[in-house]
Amino acid sequence: MARAPDARRRKLSYAQSRLWFLDRLEPGNAAYNVATALRLSGDLDGPALGRALSELERRHEALRARFVPGPDGPEQLFDPPRPRVLETEDLTGGAEPWREARRRVAEEAGVPFDLERGPLWRARLLRAGGSENILSIVLHHAVTDGWSMDLIVRELATLYAAFTEGRESPLADLPIQYADWAAWQRAWLEGGELDRQLAYWRRELDGVEPLEIPTDRPRPSRRGLRGASFGFAIEPEDAAALTRLARSEGATLFHLLLACFQALLARHAGVEEVVVGTPVANRSLEEAEPLVGCFANTLPVRTQVEPGMTLRALVQRVRDKTLDACAHQDVPFESIVEALDLRRDLSRNPLFDALFVLQHAGAPVAAVGGLRVEPLPADTGATPFDLTLAMAESGQGIFGSLLYDADLFDAATAQRFVGHFGELARALARNPDTPLGEVELG
Repeated sequence: MARAPDARRRKLSYAQSRLWFLDRLEPGNAAYNVATALRLSGDLDGPALGRALSELERRHEALRARFVPGPDGPEQLFDPPRPRVLETEDLTGGAEPWREARRRVAEEAGVPFDLERGPLWRARLLRAGGSENILSIVLHHAVTDGWSMDLIVRELATLYAAFTEGRESPLADLPIQYADWAAWQRAWLEGGELDRQLAYWRRELDGVEPLEIPTDRPRPSRRGLRGASFGFAIEPEDAAALTRLARSEGATLFHLLLACFQALLARHAGVEEVVVGTPVANRSLEEAEPLVGCFANTLPVRTQVEPGMTLRALVQRVRDKTLDACAHQDVPFESIVEALDLRRDLSRNPLFDALFVLQHAGAPVAAVGGLRVEPLPADTGATPFDLTLAMAESGQGIFGSLLYDADLFDAATAQRFVGHFGELARALARNPDTPLGEVELG
């Protein structure tokens, strides 16, 4: 992969093209905002933080992108680097500054972006009194993904530490940028690889039907994108048992938890076949690892879930299905949808309305430049799917959050889903040879 000649305008990647199209269908929504927040405790150097954000934007071209019309479709235009003035809001005059700061984080996360005007990311510092601050960072998914968000936090910490000590940036300039990867991806796929891998997806997804989970309200003709979430944790002894079972089955925790989620969906929908989407990093090239951008691809995993099969057998089936899908993961989701020529339905997503994510929480940035750093939840209040089950594994255990479409489901229903998922995970951990149909869900 090589750096293309300098150009202010470049073609979008496959993923960016789909996000641009979705934004045109539903302008002014925050469903594809990606947000994080950091609690910064200690003597904060505001100018050093602002300089670190400016350097981050200079370093990563994707953070200066916006989408504009071109002669052959939308293009990304890169604005020149500029010093970033860190927006700061002092909340110490209020009665409950910390509570107000958390409210502002949620508010910031839910403010939509204008893809054409840009910028497609923003940061705001909220001063909550004494040595307590919160840094809110929000980006549009068109310029970031989960991997990129971790990278942004790590590089921001490195830059801040250097600038507070009077040093220059210790980070080497990047030899290529996201747009170079996007150009490489198009050239490689259009050279024959796309057709080869698409043959698998045409066979695998032939005749797929929408998943009909009973809802509390009728499905509107157009998605409202209003989301809410419900958090939970797997019991520690069950989490340990699941980890041991994964090793003994030649599987991973991902396979076990996805099997439980697909069993849950099949039970509630009264079907024996479920398609769930799951994201993959899509950074097979080493050169892509240090880049900020929208690399992640989404794979549909189609699984037969028969009531007579055991939980163990379902795990093995899910493992095989996901391995097959990952062997053909280079096909952009957008290309799969186009190849299947699916009927457009504004009330649904193509292929699936349930998403599964497992994050392996690495060691967070705990301290930098005299500050204690603690990640905080930042909910955008929007969701593009009926149900998204986001699981996280860390040294403290296995935790989850069910994000649900609040136009379709009540909070009590989401809580019931979570309870049933926990019962399936418990059954898998304690007696994996139980037939699915015999697992009682309260």
